[in-house]
Amino acid sequence: MGNVQLSALFHHYHHKTFSDPFFTELEKEISEKFGEDLGITPCVIQNKLLNPKDIIEFEYDFDIQFEYLYSFYNSVSKNYIITDKIETILKKYCLKVGFFNSNLNELSEFLLKCTYSNIPFNDVLNAIKL
Repeated sequence: MGNVQLSALFHHYHHKTFSDPFFTELEKEISEKFGEDLGITPCVIQNKLLNPKDIIEFEYDFDIQFEYLYSFYNSVSKNYIITDKIETILKKYCLKVGFFNSNLNELSEFLLKCTYSNIPFNDVLNAIKL
């Protein structure tokens, strides 16, 4: 996935996170850390929040959305100890990206196992498409 797509998705979901009336400081911190991992500076993140009209629109594409989610899981698993609170945040992101409650626990557990095992994204994508 290109940086423009990752950046657009990041700003879209980061804006959604801030629009959620129940977001927590930990969610904000995790989201901003993910942005930093993608090479997006805190200044750019703040500017996009203040000017959401500058956020690039994108077409829904399952593979791109799933790669974004996998990248998010990678960032979180590398930067945080996975606690119940963080696992809840990860599951909220699955819902934001468009996955359903019916398979949320299995999906989250699968993604965490894959990130811990450093499985390349294309292998993970192929596994879920079987």
